[in-house]
Amino acid sequence: MDETSSVQAGAHFVEGEGKNWRSEGFVTSACYSPMLGRSIGLGLIERGFDREGDIVQVYSDGKTSPARIVRPGFVDIGGERMRA
Repeated sequence: MDETSSVQAGAHFVEGEGKNWRSEGFVTSACYSPMLGRSIGLGLIERGFDREGDIVQVYSDGKTSPARIVRPGFVDIGGERMRA
């Protein structure tokens, strides 16, 4: 997601199309990251830890946007910035 496709807390991760959509979970918090140049968020999704790297659809404000599932703490995993 980039800064033009902002997703809000409460948006749903969906699968399927049209009337056959099924919610797989929801976004618990989201914001724009100036460091990454895109929107980021946290959420709860079915089998989330098993789906790292998957692209999912997020339904927000009447439209869907793609999002990639990444591991928590994906920005400074080794802690180098924290100990700089």
